[in-house]
Amino acid sequence: MNICLVNVDFKMGGQQKVVLDLGKQLSNFENQISFYSFRPAVPFFDIEGLDMMIDLSDDELSVLSRIKRKVLRKTVFSDGKANPVAEFSKRHQRMLEYLKERKIDLVILNGGFLTAFSKSIKEYLPSIKVISWQHNMAEIYLENYYSEIKDKYLEGLKYSDSVVCLTKSDKEVFAKYNDYTINIPNSVTVSKKKQCEDCTSNDIIFVSRYNVESKGIDYLIELVKLLPSDVRVKFAGSGTKKQERLVKKMISKSGLSNRIILLGALNDEELSELYQQGRVFLSTSRWEGFGLSIVEAMTFGLPVVSFDTTGPREIIGNNEYGIVIKSFDIFNMAKEVERLLKDDAHYEELSRLAKKRSKDFIPKKIAKQWEIHIQEVFK
Repeated sequence: MNICLVNVDFKMGGQQKVVLDLGKQLSNFENQISFYSFRPAVPFFDIEGLDMMIDLSDDELSVLSRIKRKVLRKTVFSDGKANPVAEFSKRHQRMLEYLKERKIDLVILNGGFLTAFSKSIKEYLPSIKVISWQHNMAEIYLENYYSEIKDKYLEGLKYSDSVVCLTKSDKEVFAKYNDYTINIPNSVTVSKKKQCEDCTSNDIIFVSRYNVESKGIDYLIELVKLLPSDVRVKFAGSGTKKQERLVKKMISKSGLSNRIILLGALNDEELSELYQQGRVFLSTSRWEGFGLSIVEAMTFGLPVVSFDTTGPREIIGNNEYGIVIKSFDIFNMAKEVERLLKDDAHYEELSRLAKKRSKDFIPKKIAKQWEIHIQEVFK
């Protein structure tokens, strides 16, 4: 089968990583796999040997185009009626021509923005199958991220041959818009080639984009203030220049520059070493569709302490494989982190359970679920 996975770009991010990983795994089932980047951006991850098309044009991406879209969305196309298919007509047409030229049987559209293109793809290529893969909480997609294009987004969900989401709770929501909705969790691939020589620190590991609101970086800062002064947080991640400036300013203003260590973007091998250097993995997200870095950390036996959001709860359960804290109780979170830092028996038990749970997300298992679903879509 000829399958194309379309993403907005392949910069650093959990969504980008899992899309690439799934494509690689699906190729093991005798599928021909290609990737399409809707926007021009240098891929962060290794794409050597992959069949990838990147739309390198600057059409509809100029400052003037962005301002025009913003104004129209606030005036003429308010109340969720903005149309990304029309706003990005040139890029959209090139994507259609690519799918046609490559004789794609199945296109997997990633995220809410690209889901909005489902109907137009089906109209242009009637024989093609479309799976729309949702990478975050349904509520966040519908009421926040894609509220300005909500009409087209809902239309895209409806016209998709199937919708794949990450959790059971999100399946209940998306099923209202497409009867053929299933949940398949993300797989996790992380290198273990490099072993940490000194893994005795009490460092807390935090991995996320520099998005203060969604990742709860403000909560992280307040939490660190409640922990003993010798406890440090190693923070791996990146973001836009504006986001990076804000995060650095917030940390500096709080007087925590020597306790929250910004490591920047790390590759798989560097992340592997980082996970082995920590005692606890922390997630302070306000919302989290899945939590790729959570499972990565669990693979290395890092106990996870997370606020109670959809993705982490699906992974951790009701404190079965980690610790779920009522959102957004930083005092109780600090208490649980301190216990893990001091109580070796408690730490060892949660470390064992974390490793056990992480095995449910190995790539072969998840890819098999995808392959079965793809075959059913074509029946």
